[in-house]
Amino acid sequence: MTIIQRNTYVVIFLLFILLLSLFAIFAGEAGEVKVSHVQIEKGDSLWSLAEELGGDQPQEQWISEIMKMNNLRTAQIKAGDTLLVPQEQLEFTPDATQFAGEAK
Repeated sequence: MTIIQRNTYVVIFLLFILLLSLFAIFAGEAGEVKVSHVQIEKGDSLWSLAEELGGDQPQEQWISEIMKMNNLRTAQIKAGDTLLVPQEQLEFTPDATQFAGEAK
């Protein structure tokens, strides 16, 4: 008997581990979020940024995600800081909304 025939369960287990590893690698790449840098100006707060950039997302949830992305322990930020913000949130500007047929 060959080694593979005698150790069928071990071979199946190793193939299963290999497939799980490949799945984890490719699943992680699909979940990557593109980020942009936002320069904090005097008077900015996470709450004001959440109102401006958070879209329909609840402010507490947006602030929590930004704090995790930027390794912040508190919600305090100061002028001159740079924060990472998901890029799709920067593309949302409620003032730029246009309806069909409207001229620019």
